[in-house]
Amino acid sequence: MLQVESPDKSHLIWLEEFLCPQFEVIDRTSSYHCKVRLIIDDNRYKHLRKIGSIKNNQTIDAFAFDSRMIRLPILKSNENSLCIYHKKEKVFYTINSDRTKVQIISPKKNKAVRKAAMRVIREFVMNHSHRRGDLIIHGAAFSVGNKGVILAGPKGSGKTTLLLHVLLQSKSSFVGNDRVLVNYDTKGPVLHGVPTIISIKPKTLGYFQGYFRTPIPGLNKYHLTLNETKSETNQFPKTSILAPLSISPTQFCRLVQVKSQASASLKAIVFTKITSRIGKIRLRELSPNTSARRVRDCLFRADFIRLKSSVFDLAIDNKYLDRETLVEKCQRLSSHIRFFECRLGPKAYKDESLAKELIEFVLK
Repeated sequence: MLQVESPDKSHLIWLEEFLCPQFEVIDRTSSYHCKVRLIIDDNRYKHLRKIGSIKNNQTIDAFAFDSRMIRLPILKSNENSLCIYHKKEKVFYTINSDRTKVQIISPKKNKAVRKAAMRVIREFVMNHSHRRGDLIIHGAAFSVGNKGVILAGPKGSGKTTLLLHVLLQSKSSFVGNDRVLVNYDTKGPVLHGVPTIISIKPKTLGYFQGYFRTPIPGLNKYHLTLNETKSETNQFPKTSILAPLSISPTQFCRLVQVKSQASASLKAIVFTKITSRIGKIRLRELSPNTSARRVRDCLFRADFIRLKSSVFDLAIDNKYLDRETLVEKCQRLSSHIRFFECRLGPKAYKDESLAKELIEFVLK
């Protein structure tokens, strides 16, 4: 449990809209593991800027992405606290020695403080989940009822495009994009979405341009709530030259007109791959051994190559799951669910029946 405070309630409204339903908002304020406090203060921000030089040019691992770490410069540190600076987002982070209290100091009128808070919360959760033994998979996910499917693969393998196609062409719900947690309950493996900013490439937008006939709230305004975007509604560009789209999960669901679901019983993982061969789609089921190896290759890099935040982690012992344990967990998963390879040809998204056929094939 994390407690979040802000003098500007609009930031809390945005966080709730961005993170839910994958996160649950509760009323308990007396019990929490970590407290994140937003401080919106021009004078304090300017004071920290005036401190000047970065401590011995030192940097620290702050946020883990799939392909890289965001390393931030250390402004000052001692046995009681640490202060780091994120120039791009115009925020300072101060963290106490046991990582239970984080302050995010920002100037006024800086909407980037919202993304900064979201990343801090997400980083704490990912580190906690990893230590608990969850698998963190680089993939998108949807559900049909309570049956969940993960679309996994490296960057550029067609995950988001296939997710869009499935959501637009079937009665399914959005669970997550880019990061998915997998753990177990009494009935078997369960997938959980991890909220992220959703980036949609121009080529993907071109495939489905005809479906987006209604005005889009907050085009490329992921840092705004739906209510704040009412005055910034844009028509989808009627041109073949489209710009990339970066939106919040809530905006994405509004765009595609689907519901968001926090979790689902995991039934299948589909490894996507784009091919230049003429055709639409080719699906084949994979053996357990092949599946386990493919899952290992799709684990979020922050876990698999031992890159993790050195700041936003309540456990300061620097322990992590070793490779052998991760391999065993992948083998276990391969014995519980079905795995498929999905090769997507150039004409894959011109057939409206593709999504329904895929769902019937992997969930039969």
